[in-house]
Amino acid sequence: MPVDVSGEDGTHAMTIIAQEGDMLQVYGPWGSTTWVSEDDFINGHTGKASKSDLPNAYSVCPPR
Repeated sequence: MPVDVSGEDGTHAMTIIAQEGDMLQVYGPWGSTTWVSEDDFINGHTGKASKSDLPNAYSVCPPR
């Protein structure tokens, strides 16, 4: 599922590629994946998945 993130340095796109329990596996265009909790994702703490400079998920594009 495509996700747009933002921070002080601008915006970027990432993709949620898996879910296991309450964890989401996020793929970044840098070629790596990271697990973040659903709670962190919902509360704007996605910086772990985006090299910490883009912590806010502001757009999610779920499949139809």
